[in-house]
Amino acid sequence: MNEALRKIEILWSKELKHAVHRGEKTFFQFRCILNNGISPDRFDDIDLQLPTEFKEFLLVSNGADLFKDEEYGQWGARIFSIDELQSSNKYYRELRPKDFTKGDLIIGEFYGDSDLLLLRCDPESKDYGVVLIALPFDNRSDWYCSVNFEYFITDYVNFEGDKFWEMRTKK
Repeated sequence: MNEALRKIEILWSKELKHAVHRGEKTFFQFRCILNNGISPDRFDDIDLQLPTEFKEFLLVSNGADLFKDEEYGQWGARIFSIDELQSSNKYYRELRPKDFTKGDLIIGEFYGDSDLLLLRCDPESKDYGVVLIALPFDNRSDWYCSVNFEYFITDYVNFEGDKFWEMRTKK
């Protein structure tokens, strides 16, 4: 994950630029913004057992805008800060009450659509640490998944903000 964060800092944080998605230069220009990290004692504010990869991310960047189309706001991902996690989870659980289960933590959203970035935080579950793309109209069994947060961030950066999960099979 450190390599992905370095790429963000060096290649994507200074100025808006085009990405290449599926062999084509994007119409939109993107930028990534990493927030300042948090101190480890802030994890006491969270009731769930966060996977190590997500904790490491928060220590370095307490939330982020990744590959955001700043002109139109129609592309990119927003990873919530630790302060936003509780209110965002309350909001989305009220909005979509049948979609979520014990140990689900909504850690982000995507600009321009209703997909959510969900992290499994139930250490008793076999999918602990797995990242899911929670689709608004599909059954949970049809949601896309990534191995863990580190792989999600690494792939998202390597694909320059393209929705790489749509090119792969669902959960």
